[in-house]
Amino acid sequence: MEILRTYSIIVNSGESIKIVKDKPVCLICNEAVAVFKEYNISRHFTSKHKNSNYEAMSEYERKQNVESLCKKLSGRQNFFKKVNTIQEAATHASYIVAYNIAKNNKALSDGEFVKQCMLQVCDVLCPDKKNNFQTVSLSRKTVTSRIEAIDKNLTSQLESKIGQFKFCSIAMDESNDINDTAQLVLFIRGVDENFEITEELACMRSLKGTTKGCDIFREFQEGLLTLKVPITNICNITTDGAPNMTGKRSGFLGLFNQNYPGNNAVFLHCGIHQDALCKSALIMKPVLDAVVKLVNTIRSRRLTHRQFRDFLQSVQSEYSDVLYYTKVRWLSAGCVFERVWQLKDGIVSFFHEKQCSAECEMLEDTEYLPDFAFFTDLLCHMHNLNVKMQGKNQFIDDIWTHLKAFKLKLNLFAGQLAKNDLSHFSRLNSIPSVNEEKLKNYEDGLKKLHFEFERRFQDFSAIQTELDIFTMPFNVNCEAVRSDLQLELIELQSNNHLKQSFLNMPKLEFYKSLSKAAAASLAPVHILKGDAEEERREDARLSCIFGSIAIGDLLKSTLGPKGMDKILVCDGRSMTGNVELTNDGATILRGIGVDNPAAKILVEISKVQDKEVGDGTTTVAVLCSEMLKEADKLLTLKLHPQTIISGFRKAAVEAKTALGEHSYDRSSNPEQFEEDLLNIARTALSSKILNRHKDFFAKMAIAAVKRLNKNTDLKAIQFIKKLGGCLTDSFLDDGFLLDKKPGVHQPKLVENARILIANTPMDTDKVKVFGSRITLDSVAKLGDMELVENQKMKAKVDAFLKHNINVFINRQLIYNYPEQLFADAGVMAIEHADFEGVEKLALVTGGEIVSDIERCETVKLGCCDRIEEVMIGEDHLLKFSGLPVGESCTIVLRGATEQILNEAERALHDVLCVLVTTVSESLIALGGGCTEMLMARRVLAKASETSGKESLAMEAYARALMQIPTIICDNGGYDSAQLVTELRSAHAEGKVTYGLNMTEGKIDDMLKLGIIEPFKVKSQVISGATEAAEMILRVDGIIKAAPRRRNPDDRHC
Repeated sequence: MEILRTYSIIVNSGESIKIVKDKPVCLICNEAVAVFKEYNISRHFTSKHKNSNYEAMSEYERKQNVESLCKKLSGRQNFFKKVNTIQEAATHASYIVAYNIAKNNKALSDGEFVKQCMLQVCDVLCPDKKNNFQTVSLSRKTVTSRIEAIDKNLTSQLESKIGQFKFCSIAMDESNDINDTAQLVLFIRGVDENFEITEELACMRSLKGTTKGCDIFREFQEGLLTLKVPITNICNITTDGAPNMTGKRSGFLGLFNQNYPGNNAVFLHCGIHQDALCKSALIMKPVLDAVVKLVNTIRSRRLTHRQFRDFLQSVQSEYSDVLYYTKVRWLSAGCVFERVWQLKDGIVSFFHEKQCSAECEMLEDTEYLPDFAFFTDLLCHMHNLNVKMQGKNQFIDDIWTHLKAFKLKLNLFAGQLAKNDLSHFSRLNSIPSVNEEKLKNYEDGLKKLHFEFERRFQDFSAIQTELDIFTMPFNVNCEAVRSDLQLELIELQSNNHLKQSFLNMPKLEFYKSLSKAAAASLAPVHILKGDAEEERREDARLSCIFGSIAIGDLLKSTLGPKGMDKILVCDGRSMTGNVELTNDGATILRGIGVDNPAAKILVEISKVQDKEVGDGTTTVAVLCSEMLKEADKLLTLKLHPQTIISGFRKAAVEAKTALGEHSYDRSSNPEQFEEDLLNIARTALSSKILNRHKDFFAKMAIAAVKRLNKNTDLKAIQFIKKLGGCLTDSFLDDGFLLDKKPGVHQPKLVENARILIANTPMDTDKVKVFGSRITLDSVAKLGDMELVENQKMKAKVDAFLKHNINVFINRQLIYNYPEQLFADAGVMAIEHADFEGVEKLALVTGGEIVSDIERCETVKLGCCDRIEEVMIGEDHLLKFSGLPVGESCTIVLRGATEQILNEAERALHDVLCVLVTTVSESLIALGGGCTEMLMARRVLAKASETSGKESLAMEAYARALMQIPTIICDNGGYDSAQLVTELRSAHAEGKVTYGLNMTEGKIDDMLKLGIIEPFKVKSQVISGATEAAEMILRVDGIIKAAPRRRNPDDRHC
C-alpha cells in the first residue's frame, strides 16, 4: 500500500520520476532511487536538485519538462531494442538458410553465394535495407555451426519425445552409399500416452568393416543408447529380410533375443520390400529383356533419341520420352512397361519411318504382344498396391488390409482368366484374340504369385489377432485374445457409446479419446438404488437388437433340410457331462442360458411355436432376428421405431394375405389328403435326424395319428426308447407299454385287468420332524413297533383289495411287506411308475389316480383286456392290450445311442404335432422357400404403392423374408445368390409353385415334389416373428434389478 500511495503522489505532482524495471529513476540525473518510498524520493530532490531551475518552474512548465525527459528516455531505450531486434532477425535468417542448404544437400560454401544474391536483389528492391542484409552471416564456418546447432536441437527434441514414448517400433535397413560404405539406417516411430505419434529418422550408423549380424547389433545398441530408447518399449522391429538381419543364431534377430530374453518385440519383414520380391515368382524375364532392349535402342543413340522426341512432339503425344529401367527402383518395371505400352503405336510408326522395322518387331509380334499386355496390366496392379503402402502415417493394419485385398484380387483374376473374362486386364482385353494356352499360363502365373504372397507374408498372418484388436476391437472374440487384455476388451465392447464413437471418428482420434477422463465422462449416471443397472434409448435398443441377432446367428446354420446339428453339453451339478445332439430350435434355446432380455423373448416365441404347432421353432427365431437386422439398418438412417413397426404391421397383413391366397385345401379327396399327410410328414422329417428313413417314420406317424380319430391330444401316444438295434427297428404298438415289470412272485399275465392307479406311500411311517429320534430300551419293544407298522400297512392293502382289483400300480415305492401281501392275493403290483407314465395310463385305461386312502372307495378303476410282460431288446416291459380308449398306442424307438433316441423322439413329436394340426385345419402351404418368396414379392409390390417412410420398413420386411430361402441354400452348400435369383425370376414369370429343391440343388415345382407344410405353421411363424420384432423395437430402456443379497447362515448344522 505504501508503494501505491507513493506512486500516486509522484504521478499527481508531476515529479520527474519514472518506473524502469520496477525501480524509480530520476529523469533529470538518470540515477535510481534506492527505496521506492515518499521520504526517499523527497530526500533525493532536496539533496541533488534543490538549487536547480526545476524548483523555480511553474506546475505547467514542470509537467512539460517531465514529458520531454520521458521522450528522451524512451528514445534511448528503443535504440537498443531496435538493434537487438535486427540482430535476432539476422541470426534467424542465417539459421533458415543453413537449414535449407542441409535439407537440399548443397555445399556448405553455398551460403556465401546465397548472400551475394540477396544483396543484389536488395539493391534493386529495397536499397535502404541493405545494411540489414549485410548483418546476415552466411560464411562456410557459420553455416557449419548453424547446421550443427540445428542437429543438436533436433536430437534433443527427439530424445525428449522418445522419453515420453510408451511404445515404439524400429525400422532398419543396411545399404551402401556412393562411396561403398555400408550404412545402417534406423527409423523410429513411437506413441505417447496421449496417442501422439512421432515418426523420425533416428540415426545413421556407418559400418566400417564387415556387415555381419554382430556388427549390425553393435551399431543398433549404440544408436539406441545415444537416443536413450528403452528396450522394453520396443514392440516391433522391421528389417529388410537379409540373412544377417533375420538369422536365428548369428543374425541380428538371434543376437537380439539372446541379449534381451523375454522381450515382446515382433519381427517383421518390410511389407513394401516383400511386395517387390514377390515379382520373382513371375516368369517375365523374356518380356522384360525385350522391353529394356527397345528402350536402350531409343535412348542410347543420341540421334535416334533426338529424332524420337521430335517425332512424339510432332504427333502431339501425351508423353515426351520413354523411361530407363532401373533394377534397384521397385516401381521402375511397372512404369517402363506402362510408358512403352502407351507409346507403342508411336514407336512402331517411328521405326517404320526410319525403315528400321526390325527394332520394333516385338510390338507387332502376335505371340509376344499378349505377354507384354498381361505383364503391363499385372505390374500396374502391383504398382498401385505398392503406392498404397508407402507414405507417412500408415498403420500396420492398413498395410495388412491392402495385402489381404490384393491376395483376394489375385484369386479373382485367376478365376476370371479361367472363364476367359479379362475385365480387369484392359490392355490384354484390347488384343483381338488370345489363345487358351496363354490364358492358362497367365492363370498359373497368378496362382504362383498368390502362393508367393502367402509364403512371404506369414509373419503378418501370425499377428492377425493383435491386428484385429486394433482394427475392429468390437468384433473380436474376447476368449481368443491374451488374458491380460480380455477384461479391458469386454469393458470396451460393452460400452455402446464408445462403439458409436468408433464408427463415427477416425481410428487414431478414437484411441486418443480413450483417456481416463473421457472414459469417466462417458460413464452413465446411476440414479437407481444399490447395484441396479439401467440402459437407455439407443443403448437399450441396440443391446436388444444385437442380442436377438446373436440368437438368430446361433440357429441359422440348423435351418433347412441340410442344416447342421448342435451339441449341447451340460456341466450342472446334477447333469455333469450330459450331452444333447439336436438341430431343433426350441431344444437348443431351452438348453442354453441367455442373459440378454431380448434374446429371452426369442426363446419364448420359439417355445410358443413348439407348443402351438410343434414345428417352425427355428424359422420363427431366425426370421425375427433377420427382421431386427433390417430394422437396425433403418434405425441408422434415423427412422423412428414406431414408423418401422407400422411398416412391419402392414407388411405382415400383406404376407398373410398372400399366404392365404396360395394355400390349398384338398381334404375333400380322402386319397389326396392321405398323400398330403404323408408329404407333410416327409417334409417335416427332411430336416431331422430321421431324414434318411423319412418314409418309414412318416407312415408310422400317420398310423399313430389315425388312431386318435381326429383327437388333438397327443397324450394317448406313448414313447418308449430302448438302446440297441437301429432306427428302422422301431415300431408302432397298438397297446400301451409301461417300462416296468411286476414284483417278485406276482403274476406275469393278467386277463380282464381291473387296475387301481395310486400315488400313495407304501412304506413305513416316518416321523417328519427334523432332528427327532425314537429311543427304545429293548428288542421286544422294537418287535412290537414293527408289528404295529405291519398291521397299518396290511389295513392299507386290504382297503385296496376290497375293490376286487387284480392290478395295482403305484407312483411311489412299494416295500417288501406290502409287495408280499399283493403277491399272496394274486395281484400284480407295479411300483415307481413315472408320473407322466401314470397320467397317460390313467387316461388310456379310463381310471383315476388315488392319493388319499380314505376316499379310495369312490375311485374309478381302470380296465383292459390283457396285461402281459413282453421283451424288447434285453429289457422287460408291460403291455396293456384291449384298452377302452382305442386311440392309445406306443411308439417304440430303437437306436445306437441315447442322443440319437432323444433326437428321434423330438423329431417324431414334431411330425405328430404338424399332422394333428393338419387334421384339425386342413389348409396346406408350399415349402422350400416358395411361400416366403411369394410373401416377399407381395410385400414389395405393396411397398411400391405405399407413400412415406413406412415403405422402407415394408421393403426391409420383404428382404427379411427372402433371407429364409437364402439361408436354406447356404446351409446346403449351394450358391444362394444364383438359386434365389432364379427363384425370384420364376415367380415373376408366374411359376408361383416353384421353390428350392435341396436334393438336386435347383429350383423346382414344390407341389409336384410334395414339399408341403401346414398353413397354420407358416401363419404362426409370421405372427410370432412380427410380434416379437415389434416388441423389441419398442424398447427404449432396460432396468436390471440389483441382485438379492444373501445373508450368511451362521446357524449350527
